[in-house]
Amino acid sequence: MKKIVFLSCIFFIVSLSLQAQKNVKRMSAPERANWMIEKMQENMTLTEQQQRELRSVFETSYTKMHSIRQNGQQDRAAMREAMGKNYEDMQAAVQKVLTPEQYKQYLTMQEQCRHQKCDGVKKHEKRMRHYDRD
Repeated sequence: MKKIVFLSCIFFIVSLSLQAQKNVKRMSAPERANWMIEKMQENMTLTEQQQRELRSVFETSYTKMHSIRQNGQQDRAAMREAMGKNYEDMQAAVQKVLTPEQYKQYLTMQEQCRHQKCDGVKKHEKRMRHYDRD
């Protein structure tokens, strides 16, 4: 009898956690773009024009990333190649918008995020996940 009660409790806890995970929602492309602009603004001073242009660049890039993920689930190599191309295009567009000094700061910021692994977008997305209450 104790085993049945114990197993029932375990099943109940697992089912609750699985239900909570179903309703997790990720940041949209505009939300991610805004977050990136805020991070950049912390490390460098951006003009209003630069912010508008970068927001457009990031939104476009993040939207493409999302569609690549959706379409490339069968062919991982093609997906990796498309993601790499998208990243290169984004970097080139960012470099056009920023001054050379700002671009160096941007690259430094990216390098720090890679090494820390706690300040990048993925960590931020985990913190920003919220439950879809529809």
